[in-house]
Amino acid sequence: MECKNCGSQNVKTKVMWGLFAHPGAVGVNCGKKLTGTTASVYSDLCLDCGEINRIYVDEKDLANIKSQEK
Repeated sequence: MECKNCGSQNVKTKVMWGLFAHPGAVGVNCGKKLTGTTASVYSDLCLDCGEINRIYVDEKDLANIKSQEK
């Protein structure tokens, strides 16, 4: 993958967002209630310039979100 900002190929994919000193998950709240499903958020990060090239949820989390919408 090429960085959209600097053109570098030094891009780390699927870097997970999180808080390590706080209990619970950090992510997109996808449930209809306060206790709903939280989808983990990931980024593709350029290790040369620090640009976040993409923000996304895991494919498994996306499948779970879609199944809850039905």
